[in-house]
Amino acid sequence: MRKLLLLFCLGILTLALTAPAMAASAIDFSGYVSFFHSTNRNFTRDSYRYLYGNLDRFRDVDSFFDHRLHLNVLIKPTEDITVNWAIRSLNHTRWGTVPVGAGSGTGSELFTYWLYAEIRQPWGTISVGRTAELMPTNALGLTTLGYTKVIGDFQYYYPFDPVGTPDGIVYNHDFGNGWGLAAFYAKDEHHQPLSAAIGNRAVKDEDSERFGIEPRYTWDTGGVTFAVQYQRDMTNPDATSNYGIVINPAFVQAWGPFSIHFETAVGFGKTRYLNQYTEKAAGLGFFLDAVYNYGAGEVTLLSWFADGTSTKDNKSHNMINMGDFAPFLVAFNAQTLGTGAFANSLPYPLVPNNGPNNARYNNWGIGLLGVHSINDDIKFNYGLGYFRLVNDDLGNRVGKDLGFEIDLGIQLQLLDNLSFETQFGYMFNGNAYKIIGFDMRPSDTFAWASVLTVAF
Repeated sequence: MRKLLLLFCLGILTLALTAPAMAASAIDFSGYVSFFHSTNRNFTRDSYRYLYGNLDRFRDVDSFFDHRLHLNVLIKPTEDITVNWAIRSLNHTRWGTVPVGAGSGTGSELFTYWLYAEIRQPWGTISVGRTAELMPTNALGLTTLGYTKVIGDFQYYYPFDPVGTPDGIVYNHDFGNGWGLAAFYAKDEHHQPLSAAIGNRAVKDEDSERFGIEPRYTWDTGGVTFAVQYQRDMTNPDATSNYGIVINPAFVQAWGPFSIHFETAVGFGKTRYLNQYTEKAAGLGFFLDAVYNYGAGEVTLLSWFADGTSTKDNKSHNMINMGDFAPFLVAFNAQTLGTGAFANSLPYPLVPNNGPNNARYNNWGIGLLGVHSINDDIKFNYGLGYFRLVNDDLGNRVGKDLGFEIDLGIQLQLLDNLSFETQFGYMFNGNAYKIIGFDMRPSDTFAWASVLTVAF
């Protein structure tokens, strides 16, 4: 399969280079190759030093290189139809971890990241296939209104938008006078039904999918959206099944150099267990930032909240999480750097299962972010953030204070198609990482991350 995909890519490239000018204009290529380096101290690694002593084999600092190829292919059979194809290889594969010629599943092979057809008609636009990251199947609210914060490769945020490129179909239409509508169906996961019964019920459905609609209204200086989704996740029938509704409004308004951006998400539903016991599920989250743009740069004040489950409550509060949300380098970058405090699960020392909250639930924070350009080729950025737990979800923490973080970075445009970015962050850990009865807390955490990117 990998060889066929490679041959197909080479075939399209050959066609584009050898076809007449008119035909060649119907296929466009773009993309980048990035080379990353990271040095970091991770919470979980450091806790081993407390458990087993200061042994060389329990290193608390990790340093590595990795890389990624991303290729966009835009095919235009007609003016009304386009095919969008994104291909990746060496997808954050660490140097030396995957042998040359390794097979599928290692991250080293060519694979399709998204592939969808877009059909534009006067009554609306239909997109179908494996949809891209910023389409309504994966991005609503502030993203719909055109507001995304990307400071660099490591710091960015798309509040409440999940990570990934789901399969699905999207309808989108602008009616004029500022009014518009998006509707979608997304299939996040599909499994063949089990032939046998589990427990006392037959399993007929093991899918995870979402249905959503989002009307919007925009004006010259702002806009508002109101998304509603129905979500159902039946992929783990031998344990739990989850379903419910999420309401997700957003608002943007600008006054000259000042602007505010607000989004909230409210979820309510049920979790059904194997023995037919049903538990209520809920979730609440909000995000707010205020931005001042002074020409050579901008300053952003932000705050956020994602509900969390408490040991004292008989309701699960994990329907809402912060999504693709990484405003700070250390606390939120586990996928890239292996350091995240909230990205997958809070890595508390001495607690192997990490409690009922994960995936950026159960935290709130405030922060200051800034970017300043010296000229077109040199840009500095900085950040200061403070984080706390919403609930003591394990019931045995010394406190809810997760700590605070300081970030500093620089971005350089070395040549027209060559850029370099380096970021450093340091997180001072709080008492949320300290368990009652254990006078232990892992060392403060830091990360230094750099990336060299060739764009084409």
